[in-house]
Amino acid sequence: MGRKTKRAHDMPYTRAEFIPGAPGVKVSKFKIGSGQYDCGLRMVSEQAILMKQEALEAARVAINSLLQKKLGDGNYVLRVTVYPHVVLREHKFAAVAGADRLSQGMRRAFGRPTSRAVNLSQGQGIFEAHSNEKDLDVLKQAFKIGAYKLPMKVSLEEIREEAK
Repeated sequence: MGRKTKRAHDMPYTRAEFIPGAPGVKVSKFKIGSGQYDCGLRMVSEQAILMKQEALEAARVAINSLLQKKLGDGNYVLRVTVYPHVVLREHKFAAVAGADRLSQGMRRAFGRPTSRAVNLSQGQGIFEAHSNEKDLDVLKQAFKIGAYKLPMKVSLEEIREEAK
């Protein structure tokens, strides 16, 4: 029995330094806030998925706005723990009358870079937030709102910081 190998069209397209016209990363901040806190929450993916960076940024904005509104600046830390490495390509088809002849050809065409995505595996963390013990319910509420922006099921794990 031979070893199963990946074909070239199954590999992720990640080397942005060799891709002319690769789009930039739209996630504006990967860490918001600073300080040491005694409690935290982690959002974990329940399935393997390729998630677009626009969904990641929308969830980050929703989580951060609720945390900032309820807890105020400087009372929490929010981290995005994944990075959109995969460059997505799209082959544009003509969408005009008589374009049915054009859309039949060039199947599996290479396409132009349009966006980026995160390659998530099952059980991988997406976001982490840390705050004080009394604010754990606010963290859960913010993550629940952020989960609506993501295209998959997620679960929440509590993080307990041990005193040193």
